[in-house]
Amino acid sequence: MTRSLFVPAALCVAALGVAYASAPSPASQDAPLRGPRKVDPRWHALVGGTVIPEPGRVIENATIVIRDGVIESVVSAGEAPEGARIWDCSDLIIHAGFIESYVGVEAPRPEATAQGGYWQTDLVVPQRSALDGGRLDGSAAKDLRSVGFTAAALAPEGAILGGTAAVVAVGSEESDFEAASSEVLEGNAYQSISFRTAGWGSDGVLSYPTSEMGAIALLRQAFADADRYQQSLAVDALQSNGHEPPQPSGALQAIAEAGSDRAMMFVSRGELQTLRAAKLASELGRSMIVKGTGTEFRRLDAVASLGLPMVVPVAFPEAPDVSTPEKAAAQSLRDLWGWEEAPSNLARLAKAGVTVALTSEGLEKRSEFPGAVRKAMERGFTEEEALRALTITPAKLLGVDDRLGRVAPGMLAHLVVREGQPFAKDGKIRDVWVGGKRFAVNKATPPSLDGTYAFEIPSFGSLDGVTGEVIVRDRKTLEFRVGERIIEAKKVNFGPFHVHFHLVGKDIEEGLTGIFSGSGLFEGESIHGTLANPDGTSQFWTAKRTGDAPAVEKKGGKEGRGAKAADEADSSEEVEGDAEAANPEGGAPEVDAEEADEETAGEGDEENEADEEADANSDGEGEKSSAAATTTEALRKLPVPFGAYGRHGMPEARTVIFKGATVWTSADAGIVEGAVVVIEDGKIRYVGPAEFAPKIEGAEEFDATGLHITPGLIDCHSHTGISGGVNEVGRRVTSEVRVADVIDPDDMNFYRQLAGGLTAANQLHGSANAIGGQNSVVKLRWGVDYPDQMIAEGAMPGIKFALGENPKRVAAGTDQPDEYPTTRMGVEALIRDRLVAGKEYREEWERYERLSGYERRSTMPPQVNLELQALGEIVAGERWIHSHSYRQDEILMLGRLAQEFGFKIGTFQHVLEGYKVADAIAESAVGASTFSDWWAYKFEVIDAIPHNAAIMASVGVNVSINSDSDEHARRLNTEAAKAMKYGGMSRAEALKLVTLNPAIQLGLGDLTGSLEAGKDADLAIWSGDPLSYASRCVSTWVDGAELFSAEEDRMLRKDAEAERQRIIQKILEEGLGSGAKGGGRGRGKGPVALDASSMELDELRDQMEALWRSGVDPSLARPGVCGCFDVLFEEAAARAARNR
Repeated sequence: MTRSLFVPAALCVAALGVAYASAPSPASQDAPLRGPRKVDPRWHALVGGTVIPEPGRVIENATIVIRDGVIESVVSAGEAPEGARIWDCSDLIIHAGFIESYVGVEAPRPEATAQGGYWQTDLVVPQRSALDGGRLDGSAAKDLRSVGFTAAALAPEGAILGGTAAVVAVGSEESDFEAASSEVLEGNAYQSISFRTAGWGSDGVLSYPTSEMGAIALLRQAFADADRYQQSLAVDALQSNGHEPPQPSGALQAIAEAGSDRAMMFVSRGELQTLRAAKLASELGRSMIVKGTGTEFRRLDAVASLGLPMVVPVAFPEAPDVSTPEKAAAQSLRDLWGWEEAPSNLARLAKAGVTVALTSEGLEKRSEFPGAVRKAMERGFTEEEALRALTITPAKLLGVDDRLGRVAPGMLAHLVVREGQPFAKDGKIRDVWVGGKRFAVNKATPPSLDGTYAFEIPSFGSLDGVTGEVIVRDRKTLEFRVGERIIEAKKVNFGPFHVHFHLVGKDIEEGLTGIFSGSGLFEGESIHGTLANPDGTSQFWTAKRTGDAPAVEKKGGKEGRGAKAADEADSSEEVEGDAEAANPEGGAPEVDAEEADEETAGEGDEENEADEEADANSDGEGEKSSAAATTTEALRKLPVPFGAYGRHGMPEARTVIFKGATVWTSADAGIVEGAVVVIEDGKIRYVGPAEFAPKIEGAEEFDATGLHITPGLIDCHSHTGISGGVNEVGRRVTSEVRVADVIDPDDMNFYRQLAGGLTAANQLHGSANAIGGQNSVVKLRWGVDYPDQMIAEGAMPGIKFALGENPKRVAAGTDQPDEYPTTRMGVEALIRDRLVAGKEYREEWERYERLSGYERRSTMPPQVNLELQALGEIVAGERWIHSHSYRQDEILMLGRLAQEFGFKIGTFQHVLEGYKVADAIAESAVGASTFSDWWAYKFEVIDAIPHNAAIMASVGVNVSINSDSDEHARRLNTEAAKAMKYGGMSRAEALKLVTLNPAIQLGLGDLTGSLEAGKDADLAIWSGDPLSYASRCVSTWVDGAELFSAEEDRMLRKDAEAERQRIIQKILEEGLGSGAKGGGRGRGKGPVALDASSMELDELRDQMEALWRSGVDPSLARPGVCGCFDVLFEEAAARAARNR
């Protein structure tokens, strides 16, 4: 028969019924017993609580019956079965345990020589499992339980294809776990992937990949290899002879299953990475979950349109440091807005229809999680959405929704028992149940004792039969009132149901000495206790509650007696609090504490104390935030790109008639005075005299009298807007990497270059490799939602090659004895070898594709080799080379090599000795893209002359002037003008150096580069002669849409500064932002000349410091260096570290 205990409703304690020996889990494999069966009562009834079985539903006065770790029933007003252990949960809330979707763990990598691995053994290890490592230790499990998590997905970290995640229960204590609630709940939750990069090893070996585009290329290649592996297995199963058998590969098998048989979890480092990963998953035909970064609000529409479920952190940024004027000036509007809007991220995602799960990863302390969720709720994320994002949604994403996420019969008993509503600041978690095992998290909140009590004391000083009032406030102060006299108790110390205090004799009556020591026990509405007199005698006193405590009097803006008494009460706890009061047991006096806490042996007071501290942290430090955290602010629409000069929607193409301008056509018409330009539907409809201009109803008219209109300028050599590294230096041939994979539409330099009249650019891989990556030609469509929307349609595919010092020095700097090439002749040999390989690869595939479907079934398919695929396109004339070059000998070498293979080079880039071999360039290449008058930045450019462009043009070379620089790209018009001084070019021909000629070099000559009917409406409007240093670009149009306006820019600057100051004031008013790290340095003018010759670390460091002192960011792309300065610095640093 069940024993009944009196238990206050505020406590959730248990009554122990009939004990029985539990049955082991069907999946357990326990060793044979060596004695009697262990008494292990695993039959429980949680009675009287309010249950949230799933978000949006509530069951009042519910009884939950648990047996062998599984929920048997959930019934309102249900009876507890006889024999079950009863837990009184009156006034408590019970909901499903939270599920942590991502906990990064270390897992051992397979040996490099192990069978079945992938060739990139460090970063492609999909065959490993999170269960191969140490899993969760007791401390980590306790941290998770302290904020309500009962299960977690452990994911292997530190790789591109990292391995399989496993969902485990978080109830284990140092590997001790009950067999009936198996620790591993799902062993194959998802494959973890990322765009992680490698670096320099201690042995001087530079691993691949070192760039984000390299990581994407490696993923693309790995999935192609896995597809071929599956095809090969199918061929071998059909016909086992006539070919070598495919070797077993756990790595390729795991990759093949990722995103098909098993989910993929992409660990993102930003919203642009999320878009790139989604594009790759779509290309591969795989499904994906995204672990986000909390910055999705910066490109919300694009992220939401993916339709992918997301696991989102709540680790919000600290307030930017604005403690001094200098530090405030360094903060960008993007960073300031980011701090303000980050808590709104979840509400925005939910409103946009994104399926969201929450993660506590990224927080400095996991105890900050509840406070961070509240912060998100204060910006519009609802309690129901938060609960769903921690229960039902992650359960479904992880494939455990048949076991976790709801409180329902048949589900595992993963529960949270709490005081107050989920996430309420004044609530707290009392217990967490994991697989039917209870873990105490926080002690029960003692009931309120506040009130006014009528007391009786036999004697008080010289008075007998004393009556009066005793007032109790906040478990801190005790105040006796006798007539007009107010006696404040000292050294007040409250326990759950009792109080200890001192009364000073002189406070009771004049002349009375000594200290009275008292105690009182609260029972219901009464107090009874003992008062020890100074002479050693004692007396009993009683009191009965008559009403609430009176309001505290205010004195001088502070609390009066109550505040003073509270201060003294606090100090008394430090001085004299007895052991029982200092460490209350959290139960009624009649209850045996040992019996009540029997289930939590092993957790004990240590966990309670640790979690009480954690709860304090989450309700204190975690709540320190902006004013936005006190009221729900409207979710205003945010600009794209996020930050200053962003747009609320991409401008549409307009129909405009520009009248009266001087028009530089860069076509046969030359420069036309007083002409009319008509644009419509993103195209140029008419250019010519006013009398022949078409009449278009509803067209805007633009009086351009006194202004000059030119084609939009085009930069044939740019490194602007490339994320995650301009160079992939992990290998000497990287033709598989694609700059188009890592376009950064947020790069502020695009907007600044629009202000200089630039409308298109050739994004090139750096020059660290003899054969680099594939290029990307973009239009400067500032404000697009998706990176790919910047790609210029119709451009000829291209690839970067590099000759001379850069590729041979980078190879030589790796300290690998077999690294190749380290000489100029080695560069030539490597290029020839790879072109031959590309040609043979293409021929092999052509032979395979000529086979019939029947023949293919029994023929092993060729390997998909993305490196050779691009090289085969070069030989076939389908991809143009853009080659970094300086000296005449290497220019001639590549030109002759192209003639040997029968293709034409796109452009020689830089080509500073091109004037010496201009006739050979005209014969072997589409054109040459050079600098205006830059030299002396490295020895191999010693013969550069400013007449180079004019001389090459004079013998028929199509010549362009490029920037190779974020900053110089803003003034290509004046760079082109130098050809008039050095070489005597005409004005019209000089402008073609940055308009039509680069368009032709990029395969866009029929689409843009000149103002002719039918071409794209890409144009720039200037205040005066575009080749004059005194002229300014006043308006820039791309595809018929105005993307820069000097007038609008002035307003945007004013608005941006007003917003900056608003947020800075907000931070200062709230006393935040004094300890955070400030923003970076500004970008100045006047680059310091760089010597890229062979130098040691100290010399490189001195140059970088000199750049900082001159106001130039060393990380910026610099003319002629092609991103290699940073590579050389890293090489020298790594070499110095190895030599120490």
